[in-house]
Amino acid sequence: LESQAETIDLATVIIKTQSQNPQLLAYPFAIREIEALKLQAEQKPLSEVILEVENVAGTGPFKKADSAEVTLSFGQTLELGNKRDKRSAIQSSEQQRLAIEFQVTELQILAEAHRRYLYLLYQQETIDLIQEQVQEVKSALQTTEIRAAAGSILQADVSKMELTLSKLYLKIAETEIEVKRASSRLSVMWLEHRRDLKATGNLSDIPAQIEIADIERLVQGLP
Repeated sequence: LESQAETIDLATVIIKTQSQNPQLLAYPFAIREIEALKLQAEQKPLSEVILEVENVAGTGPFKKADSAEVTLSFGQTLELGNKRDKRSAIQSSEQQRLAIEFQVTELQILAEAHRRYLYLLYQQETIDLIQEQVQEVKSALQTTEIRAAAGSILQADVSKMELTLSKLYLKIAETEIEVKRASSRLSVMWLEHRRDLKATGNLSDIPAQIEIADIERLVQGLP
């Protein structure tokens, strides 16, 4: 059974991509790994406890285990040159680098989702425009057929109008296929495979070019 068509606006596209895109989902695991390494780097070297047992058999009159010599010692590796601080600083730097990388990647992925949403909307509006042309050509064809029947124009003119109408129907069929492809390419941004998404909105209300700053403002405005 085919799934029911889903209407989707730009805000929903951004939310779905942020929460379900596989590339973005991978970053929290990497960040937690860096945090764990940082905590490990901040730990002091572990103390060592050494137990030594000598002369277990004893000598002379002390030939019993009770005469064994037991030595218990404690030790700890001393780190010179602030090695622990340096290790922690390295992990902190890596954590900052990863955070910046995540922000850049997130904006790039959201911008791509934005572009795919606009392409779907463009293909949908293309169908609407062609359908309007179909209505105009059908109306003109009726007039042409009447005039041809009256002998005021040639039958070839009717054939030309019919050919134009056929081409428009073919263009609609091709564009409908492209709409399904655009829907699939958009939904894969959040690990779905939907060929029936219907983008809501109007291209005339959206800037012709997408800037990263536009995506940032949109993300900041989401709940």
